[in-house]
Amino acid sequence: MSFKDPFKIMYRGVYMKEIFNNLGENLEWMTSPLFSFNNTDFSILKIITICLLLIFIYFFSEKMKYFLLNKILIGKRISYTTKYAIATFTRYLIILLGTFFILDQIGIDISTLSVALGALGVGIGFGLQNIVNNLFSGFIIFFEKPIKIGDRVLTSG
Repeated sequence: MSFKDPFKIMYRGVYMKEIFNNLGENLEWMTSPLFSFNNTDFSILKIITICLLLIFIYFFSEKMKYFLLNKILIGKRISYTTKYAIATFTRYLIILLGTFFILDQIGIDISTLSVALGALGVGIGFGLQNIVNNLFSGFIIFFEKPIKIGDRVLTSG
């Protein structure tokens, strides 16, 4: 290693810093606020970050479901349907808690979501009764397990 090598490294570091500074100046439009909600400014970069984190949570929950089914619960003496129910419930729990964590970290107070959930309740009361009824029927079938994976269900009409 010669005496000039540290200077070359330092010069490259200064050059890279200039590139990133110029890149930051050129991408300033990504960090400028588009709108504000609950005293939190949202920029394009923040919205993209939120979307990427939600996608990460979705895929992480899928991997955890696979890990539970094929690594942890594989040797247990419970039916495959029960194993699948545990893994699926764990996946839903990871998605729910991860979403709440992301919302809390970006500055949205979870208690303000009560207004949105109240509006959703009014919507359910007026028009989404059938969809919510089917959702809860699915949860009942999921937890009571009258139908196992692989069963065939015949319906008429």
